[in-house]
Amino acid sequence: MKFPDKIFAVSEEHQKVLQANKVRCDDFIYNGINNESFNCSGERQKIFLKKFNLENKKIILGAGRLHPAKGFECAIKALPNVCKKDKNIVFVLASQKNNYADYLLKLAAQMGVKDNFLITGWLEGDDLKSAFCASLLVVYPSLCFDTFGLVNLEAMAAKKPVIATCFGGSKEVVLDGITGYVINPYNTDDFSEKILKILKDEKLAKEMGQKGYQRVKEKFTIEQSASKYLENFKILINNKSNG
Repeated sequence: MKFPDKIFAVSEEHQKVLQANKVRCDDFIYNGINNESFNCSGERQKIFLKKFNLENKKIILGAGRLHPAKGFECAIKALPNVCKKDKNIVFVLASQKNNYADYLLKLAAQMGVKDNFLITGWLEGDDLKSAFCASLLVVYPSLCFDTFGLVNLEAMAAKKPVIATCFGGSKEVVLDGITGYVINPYNTDDFSEKILKILKDEKLAKEMGQKGYQRVKEKFTIEQSASKYLENFKILINNKSNG
């Protein structure tokens, strides 16, 4: 479309970057999800843990497209400090297996955390929801400018605390110190400290997860997103009708 009536970004940060680069952007509307679809049951967790032989393990979850820009390498580099405190911790990456996956597996071996790192292969639907439910926390350490980061919402809908990147729109979703932490993924010491802070404090993790869930319900449902788009469509249609 050469001449759209209105252009939306999916976060305020996204809008600012577009405008700074002389790209027209009129407003932003956050993405939304069906928060109730991530309802976690004990059975859902058991199925995932058994399938990947992770019973009695403490799961840190990463999910999404496997690419250097997603920052999973930073999570692996933070893992040795974490595993020194608890050898039962496993960083589970729900993503496709490719050449970069091979690199990450070699990196984990070099850093002495080979047994604390697992790539499941691509997960979706109920399998992905089960992965979120089985985790104690979710990391989203993207190094690029991610406009929004839907993984953050999925984790919060599953009532999990999130450690999210400071780059891009994630900091509009994850409230630092309230629903998780916002970090610079390159700061390995801070990354590992924030992971341990959540894992060592069950009460804190539960509170963050619950507050994250409430935040999704109040601000990031698919109904809210659709309603804002429809409201704008109605205004545009009325303007054209009256024009």
